[in-house]
This record gives sequence, C-alpha cells and structure tokens, in this order.
Amino acid sequence: MLVSIHEAVPGPAVFRARVAAAEESRMRADAHVRAVVVPPLNLSSHGIDPPPVNYR
Repeated sequence: MLVSIHEAVPGPAVFRARVAAAEESRMRADAHVRAVVVPPLNLSSHGIDPPPVNYR
C-alpha cells in the first residue's frame, strides 16, 4: 500500500498542534494530580509534618 509523502510526514503546523495538545493534556494531568494529592498532605495544622514529596 502506497502512502503519500504528505500523509507520512506531517507538516510543521500539524506537528505544532500535536505538541500543543500534548502540553495541554500534560498540564491538565499535572493540575489534576496536584488537586488530588496536595490537600491530604496538608497535615501541618494537625501538628503532623508530612514527609517531603518529590513530584519530579
């Protein structure tokens, strides 16, 4: 099956759109993880120091 060069190699606009979509989904996932993970670790008001958390 022959695939044209235009289908096989996406143009710069398509590439930029894919990168932007990937960045956006990654930032959304990061925000979701922070929203889920950070509040339970907020224990200093109870006199409990949470262990250090390395996100990256």
